[in-house]
Amino acid sequence: MTILGDLGWTNYRVSCDVLLEKPGAVDVMARLTGMSPRDNPSAYVLRVADTGAWSLIKSTSDDKESVLISGTAFALGTNAWHSVSISCRGSNITAKIDNKTLGTVSDDSYSAGMVGLGTNDYLLAQFGRFRIDPL
Repeated sequence: MTILGDLGWTNYRVSCDVLLEKPGAVDVMARLTGMSPRDNPSAYVLRVADTGAWSLIKSTSDDKESVLISGTAFALGTNAWHSVSISCRGSNITAKIDNKTLGTVSDDSYSAGMVGLGTNDYLLAQFGRFRIDPL
């Protein structure tokens, strides 16, 4: 997991291109406010798998995850680049893959925070064209 930014960031979109080298999932995080002793973030997490399964998760520093919204998009597969983004504006959080909106949910647990990228179970993945855009 990689985190960066400012705890005071509020309304922004974090996006990047991802390439999964093996089956598994990648995480793009927004409004990250801290980490648990077991390295779990307090953040909104968009988790996208090679199968197309996706979840927008509220993760807490006490190692709990709550799925806010989830579904299945087209299969991303492996060894192919796809754009993934999570946007936060006020209490609205929007998830997108390849510029197609997956869903929007309203939650006010985190109003500001940093951004992050990660993989599940030390999966091999590549990240490119990373951007943070104010909204």
